[in-house]
Amino acid sequence: ADLGSFTCKSGVSTRGDCSGEHNVRARLNTGTPVVRNLFYPMRDSTCMSEPLALDIDGTITTPDGRIDPRAVSMLHKWEEPVLLATGMALPYPVVLCRFLGIPELVVAENGGAVYIDGEVHAESGRKQAWKVIDKFRERGGSTGWERDSSINRWRTTEAVVSSQGNERVLCAVAGGCGPRVFFTGYFVHITGPRVS
Repeated sequence: ADLGSFTCKSGVSTRGDCSGEHNVRARLNTGTPVVRNLFYPMRDSTCMSEPLALDIDGTITTPDGRIDPRAVSMLHKWEEPVLLATGMALPYPVVLCRFLGIPELVVAENGGAVYIDGEVHAESGRKQAWKVIDKFRERGGSTGWERDSSINRWRTTEAVVSSQGNERVLCAVAGGCGPRVFFTGYFVHITGPRVS
C-alpha cells in the first residue's frame, strides 16, 4: 500500500528549530528508530508539521504496558496524520486508534498488514508460518500458547511464538519453507519472506 508521505529515515529526525531532545521513537518496517519526543514542550510549530509514525509498546505505553496519558494528550495536538506501526496483530492498533480518537492509520504485524482508508492491505504468510510452527512442534518445540490463543488468532500475515521458543530451531525449520523468522524483543515472529 502507498503510505504517501509517511517516511522513515535512519537516525534522528529533526525539523526547523527542533533539537534531538524533542523526539519519540517510531519504527516503520525498517528496524531503525526514527526519533521524536512528544513529551517535551515544542519550541515552535514547525516541530509538528510532519506526519508521525509511532510504535505502541515502549513508545506510547508506560513500562507496565499501559497507554501513557501524556501520549494521548500530545497525539490530539499533533497537526498532521499519526500512523501507529507495531508488531501486534492488526485489530489491536485499529481499535486503539478508535479509543485514542485518531484516524485509523495502521501498519501492523511488522509491516505485513496495513490499514488505511478502511481497507486492509496484507502480505501472505500466515499459512507458511503455521507450517513452520507445526514442524517446530513435531520436533518438540513449544510455542508458549495454543494455536487459537488471542496472541495469534487475528494475525493475518504471520504467527508468533513466545520469546522462550528456540529461534535457531525455528530458523532451521523455516529454511526449507521460505518464511522469515526474527525476534523483536517481545516474540519470535514467523512471517512471509516479503515482510521485513
